[in-house]
Amino acid sequence: MVASYDKDPTVRAEILRRYEFRRGFARRWISSTGTIVDLRLYQFSSPELARGFSAEDQLANGFAWGQADPIPEAPGGLTYARSTTDAHGYAQTLSTVLVGDVMVVLITSQLPPVQASIANQILAAEYSLLC
Repeated sequence: MVASYDKDPTVRAEILRRYEFRRGFARRWISSTGTIVDLRLYQFSSPELARGFSAEDQLANGFAWGQADPIPEAPGGLTYARSTTDAHGYAQTLSTVLVGDVMVVLITSQLPPVQASIANQILAAEYSLLC
């Protein structure tokens, strides 16, 4: 289940139930440049419920990540970037976009300096596949 990727799966599972989450997809890989990519797609029972989930998620992301930058190639898409590194020396980006009843979430972990363009390219490609 997609909820298992979040820090508190019980809380995330309840949020997903509230917005009538239907199914999801999660894939993780390491690029040839060493960037760790975590892609998640959440599908809800309606575009309205997907928008509700997205709005709640964006509010939480704003508190946790700070200011987001728009992704021109994915209308409505946002990327948050952290220049600070984790215990393994990686900096992260978090990108999201909503397409109908599907929310795409992409997290990258990169060696510094963090480059939002990597996440933006991947998210734009996913956006174009869903449109």
